[in-house]
Amino acid sequence: MSIEKSEINGNPNVGLYAVTTKNFTLIPENLPQKFLSILEQTLKVPIVKIFSETTFIGALAVANQTGIVLSPLISESSIEQIRHALPEINVLRIEFDYFAFGNLAVTTESQTLLSPIIPKSTRQEIADTLGTEILTIRLHDSDLLGSLVRTNNKGAVVSPIVENEAEIKNISELLHLKMIQTSTVNRGSHFPAGGIITNDKGAILGINCTGLETIAISNALFP
Repeated sequence: MSIEKSEINGNPNVGLYAVTTKNFTLIPENLPQKFLSILEQTLKVPIVKIFSETTFIGALAVANQTGIVLSPLISESSIEQIRHALPEINVLRIEFDYFAFGNLAVTTESQTLLSPIIPKSTRQEIADTLGTEILTIRLHDSDLLGSLVRTNNKGAVVSPIVENEAEIKNISELLHLKMIQTSTVNRGSHFPAGGIITNDKGAILGINCTGLETIAISNALFP
């Protein structure tokens, strides 16, 4: 297990730039080579680069080792790139008015939490793509649960704005996680998904994460 800190062109919100699983990491083209090296050394999985209309692919997608669900902002040519690079992975682009799909979902290898604003007709497609059970919840009265939680298959970091202990315990039970802990990222940001890239092998944190934040995140993701 390795934990590193980094930034991308001065931006500490590294979680916006990548989607990772225990089998692959998906990123946009043209990220700095130094950051790519950190990704490879820390996450220890192959990197798949795609042309994307935006570099913030981490906010546009959710993935596990079985599948990837993508925002309608991801083009058909980008989807073909993914299918060519990862032929064994299910790929789904959902047709939905809210483009930042990554902010509306949290997934592990067995469970996916979705905002209830995602249409019922789309939920089964997502379940089939990711190979998981689908559960719909709101978190802290927000549909943006994907921005408030960052998880791997061992644990999760939850935003401290989620103060209800019952809600936190519920996430842990629904996702079948060993550990869950609240923490800010990048010196006080309340959106952990923006400041963390993680799989079961390692994590990359925003360069502005304090020592206390780093300890809390490490304890949560690698108990």
